[in-house]
Amino acid sequence: MSINRVNFDTSELGGFSNDLNLNGLERFKKNLERFFISQISIRECITSYTSEVKLVIEVASPWKFSQNVEYFRNSTLSDTGYNGKALLNILAELQEVNDVLIDIEELSLTTEDTTIIIQRIGRLSIARQYDNILRVILNSYNYIVSSIREIPEEIHIPVLTAADNKKEDYAILSDLTTRDSDSEYFSYWGLCYTSDFDTIIYDVKNADFIFEDVTIFPQ
Repeated sequence: MSINRVNFDTSELGGFSNDLNLNGLERFKKNLERFFISQISIRECITSYTSEVKLVIEVASPWKFSQNVEYFRNSTLSDTGYNGKALLNILAELQEVNDVLIDIEELSLTTEDTTIIIQRIGRLSIARQYDNILRVILNSYNYIVSSIREIPEEIHIPVLTAADNKKEDYAILSDLTTRDSDSEYFSYWGLCYTSDFDTIIYDVKNADFIFEDVTIFPQ
C-alpha cells in the first residue's frame, strides 16, 4: 500500500508482514528483478484466509516513466501479451513449489516521476491484465498530464466511485469485494497530486475528470 501521498501508516493497520514463509521466494524475487530491471520488495497482505498468500510487490524503477514506456513498447512489439505471460510464468514457478494458493494483491511501479498502483480484482487479475492496463495507461498518460498540467504523483488502479444523488460525494475505495470483473481496471482511476488538486478521479471510459472531495480508505 502506498503511503507517501495519503499518509498511510501500515504499521498501524497491522495488515502486512515481511515474514513470508514461502519456498522459492528468493528465486521469485530475482526473477521479478530481472523482469522489471528494478529493485523489488515483497510483503504479504495478512487476511483471515490462511489457505491463500496475497503478495504486495513494490517495484522501485531507476527510470523515468517515459523510459518505462519505451521498455514496455519494445517488449511487446512481437507479442502484445508478453509482459502478462512473463508475470504468470514467474508466479506459476513460485506456486509450483508451494502448497498454499499464491496471488499478487497489489503491484506498485515507482518511477522517478510517478507511481502506478494496481490492485487485484480477481484470481491472477493483475498478471492477466498487466499488458492491457499498461496499454491504457500509455494511451491516457499524456492526456492526463496535459489536461491537469501536472504529473500525478500516484495513479491508483482501479478505484470505485460512490456517489450520493444529493450530496455528490465521491470516494476512492480499496474494498475489492464490490468489484465484479477485470473491466473495472478501465473504469475509474485515482490521481494523486502534491498541489491543491490533491486527488482527482479519472473516468477512463469517457476521458473525463471528477473534481470532488475524495477520501482514500486503506484496504
